[in-house]
Amino acid sequence: MIALILVVSAAAPGSAQTSRREALEVQRAEKAKALAPYAPGKLESGLLWMEDSRFTTRLFKPYEGWYFHFGGLTKGGGLGMGPGYKNWLFGEQALFHTWFVGSFRNYWFMTSELTFPKIAGGKVELGGHGYLRYWPRERYYGLGPDVEKEASSTFLREGWEVRGDAAYKPTRWFRLGALTAFRTERVDEGKYPGLPPIDERFTEATAPGLTRQPDYWWSGAFVDIDYRDQRANVKSGGHFRVSYDVWRDRQDFGYSFNELRAEALHAFPIFDKKRVIIARAIAYSLDSPSGNTVPFFAMPTLGGSTTLRGFSEFRYRDASAFLLNAEYRWEAFSGLDMALFGDWGNVAPTWDEIDFKHLKNDYGLGFRFNTFRSVFLRFDIARSRQEGVRFNTSFSGAF
Repeated sequence: MIALILVVSAAAPGSAQTSRREALEVQRAEKAKALAPYAPGKLESGLLWMEDSRFTTRLFKPYEGWYFHFGGLTKGGGLGMGPGYKNWLFGEQALFHTWFVGSFRNYWFMTSELTFPKIAGGKVELGGHGYLRYWPRERYYGLGPDVEKEASSTFLREGWEVRGDAAYKPTRWFRLGALTAFRTERVDEGKYPGLPPIDERFTEATAPGLTRQPDYWWSGAFVDIDYRDQRANVKSGGHFRVSYDVWRDRQDFGYSFNELRAEALHAFPIFDKKRVIIARAIAYSLDSPSGNTVPFFAMPTLGGSTTLRGFSEFRYRDASAFLLNAEYRWEAFSGLDMALFGDWGNVAPTWDEIDFKHLKNDYGLGFRFNTFRSVFLRFDIARSRQEGVRFNTSFSGAF
């Protein structure tokens, strides 16, 4: 009997070790299953095929040659579409890129650029750019946070610009740059159905720069930190940018001004990035030298599908502005994310006058058809106290 007890006792530790070993093997097997490659669903697989297939890449995003360009117009201009062309030069050290887009709202925009993106192993980039634009039905409600929707008017904004810029990129996520440019601005009567032209409701006193518009020399500098995982469909990481620009009125009409802009965005993933909280804040402050005024067409605006989504495009406008967006996104199924969002913002003549206690705000529900790389189509349903329910559609993300 004593011998039997000794035998059983001696065997017990070995049995315990075997049990622990089996438990560890089970845990490793479960972890291996969890680390299996991501498998997109049918909808996302189809969208990925559209992104990656040779046909769609050649048609929309070629490395070189002719292609079909989407987007590129101001908000409220409608969906821009048109031809584009890319050509690498000098042994693929320089890229020439040009495109033209127009919309059914009679907006059009044409641009060309020559960039040198591979100097010093890609750490230095130089470029020259130029554009022509024609925006015939812009909206103007007046200045300040208390404008009424019924005061809306329309104006034509057109002009051209040539610009040179340079950027230093010591790492993938850091850019330090500067630019100089010449820009023309012209304002005239708009052509928005049902709205009066701007000069029937506003004067030079209520819309500075209405009666005459100067040509500008523009120079500026910026610092940009960007470590988002995917710029077109961010799930983690952040983007921070500060820029300072000086605009000088060449005709001495009294419309010189300086512009300070700061933007901060961060995405906070929850567990496996299928749920994410995203917050963005933007601050503008424009000021003029003594004897000058900021023209109304150069002021920041709030309202529309990328700022305050529960308000009409360009609803609020002034020399200083603050905007805060927050979204909670989750994967409804592969290829479709849904979002709950809120927007807050306000404008004022100066930064010190912004009323942060009574920000304009809206909230809503959104749908994003996407791959892990980008958003293809976005629907937002937003509600604000001032304008009720609004629907926004876009072929890109909100931010």
